Amino acid sequence: MNKKIKYIIKSSLIAAIYFILSLIFVPTSYSLMQIRISECLSVLAYFTPAAIPGLALGCLIQTFQVRLDLSIL
Repeated sequence: MNKKIKYIIKSSLIAAIYFILSLIFVPTSYSLMQIRISECLSVLAYFTPAAIPGLALGCLIQTFQVRLDLSIL
């Protein structure tokens, strides 16, 4: 498999995992005391450079999701 394709796949998987973790833990992530479980994935940037765009994309998607619609609960 091509290196660029692997890089894109890793980034998209990390973004998806970040988004799903953020959705699962919305009550704790956006309450008075914010505990964001999905931020534990930030350490992946140390191990693989593909995590940097993946985390940025996951964070961006989650931010727009929460700002536009909190009725998912």
